[in-house]
Amino acid sequence: MNTNDYFNERNYTGRHYHEECWEPKNKCYLETIVEERIDGSWDVFLDEALDDYESNILIVENNHQDTPTGLFLFNSKDKKDVSNRFKDWVANVLSTLRNDNYYK
Repeated sequence: MNTNDYFNERNYTGRHYHEECWEPKNKCYLETIVEERIDGSWDVFLDEALDDYESNILIVENNHQDTPTGLFLFNSKDKKDVSNRFKDWVANVLSTLRNDNYYK
């Protein structure tokens, strides 16, 4: 992915919303910024403070992109898919990362 072109503001409509998720295992509330692209799909960005360890793992090992909007998680075709995929991402990626590394 050429990040200079993909994340260029001309590729977005300006419409956005916030998707929320409560992660009960670590008692963590997370929020994303979901931006609509001109093709009608949605880019999902995590705009949460992560420590350096989490950022490094997510960017280097999980190939997430760090952008001015936040950590790019994924692109989705519709809002229902955004909600489901974000909850899955929290449960399967972030929660696993935190359980494997912080609580040993």
